Amino acid sequence: MEHIGCIILSFEEAGDLSGVVPWKDVRPEEAYEQLRARMPGLEGFVWLSTCNRVEVVYTLEDSNLHGNFAVEFTDVMPSLRPGLRPSFLSGAAAIRHLLRLSAGLESMVLGETEIRAQLTQSFANAVALDKRLRLLFQSLFRESREIRSRIPLNHLPLSVATLATGKLADRLGRRHRRDARPNGESGTPRERIAVIGSGPMSTQSARYLAKMGCELVLINRTREKLTELAESLQNSVPVTVLGFDEFISEPERAGELAGLVTATSRPDAFVTAEVAQSLLARRAVPAGVGAGLSAPQAPLVLIDMALPRDVAPECDELDGVEVVHMDSMRAELDENRRRRQLAAAEADRLIDDILYRLSAQLIADLSAPVMTRLQRDVRQTSREHLDLLLEDRLSHLNNRDRRVLYDWAIRANRAMNRLHRQGLEDVLRHYYGTQDPEADSVNAPAREQSSS
Repeated sequence: MEHIGCIILSFEEAGDLSGVVPWKDVRPEEAYEQLRARMPGLEGFVWLSTCNRVEVVYTLEDSNLHGNFAVEFTDVMPSLRPGLRPSFLSGAAAIRHLLRLSAGLESMVLGETEIRAQLTQSFANAVALDKRLRLLFQSLFRESREIRSRIPLNHLPLSVATLATGKLADRLGRRHRRDARPNGESGTPRERIAVIGSGPMSTQSARYLAKMGCELVLINRTREKLTELAESLQNSVPVTVLGFDEFISEPERAGELAGLVTATSRPDAFVTAEVAQSLLARRAVPAGVGAGLSAPQAPLVLIDMALPRDVAPECDELDGVEVVHMDSMRAELDENRRRRQLAAAEADRLIDDILYRLSAQLIADLSAPVMTRLQRDVRQTSREHLDLLLEDRLSHLNNRDRRVLYDWAIRANRAMNRLHRQGLEDVLRHYYGTQDPEADSVNAPAREQSSS
């Protein structure tokens, strides 16, 4: 376990989302190759990049070199603004953090479900995956389900997408209620919403808006990636699919939009003031409004969940446009952070129990060949000693009694194996239960070496 480390740059370290941006454009393969040249003992390397964090989970052949790796990693990565430093964890502290992360306890919105899908994708696309990280991630996926099943999160917003599209519903006066009928029924016109992107947040937003009864325009550079989503939604609401280039060159092809939701990984703000004005121009003047009279029309709502922003800042100042982006939700996110801390405190004991079990499992799995050979040798030696005993002092026993003795020896051997496993968990519990959980952090030496 001490070979595993984690480097974290999230909204918490940065204080705001813009601080994470410099690391989001890094190619994981290039970073890995540079680090391998500097640290030949680097083995596993898994890169996680989401809207609000960049993390690297790694393993080193020499567990004493985590501090050195932290310095080398910082050196090959793009510079951050003065005073901003990532977190560096190793051993039990790193695994505890990953347990919390996989359960949604480290996210901007407490208990979000996207992080599990993003971790799964990162695991599938790992730059380098050794046995330690393979076992670790498999355990994380399993144990995070138990944490979520035992920590009450149902009353909290489940994802950034739910929070953001809920804001869109509020601005449209369409906050979904149990007694509310989807628009489109009884002659009520449907709001038409464009959703850009095919990632987890865009997909969840589309599903949430479909439940509200909104007509959807799904937009992505590769239209084929939207086929499955469009087919799953078009039985309940009208769905149109557009290519990204089609939309950017002719925004009016999206039709008369009430809102737009975007969550892409593009580095540029492609929803410019020109695009927004084209969408505004496409909107019809309400019936009964005469020439020269202003139309009492709801604003065009642009929901931007991307980092960096997909919606250009100049759109914030346009008349008839309302922009909601990650930084504008700061108050809600800060309140959610407070609630996350309360839930995290409730989860601490459970996470500690899981950590002991996970540690024992990792050690048992990694040492399985050695333990198998050891148990085979012990069993063979016990059998030889028993045979000698039966030939000497117990030679008077009949075959039935000998069989009983053999059966007892087999059961005793199995019981010893179970005791060995339980003893391993008890040792780990005692070891980690009497130390500061942050003792495995290499923050301090990393900062000292960086500053020197």
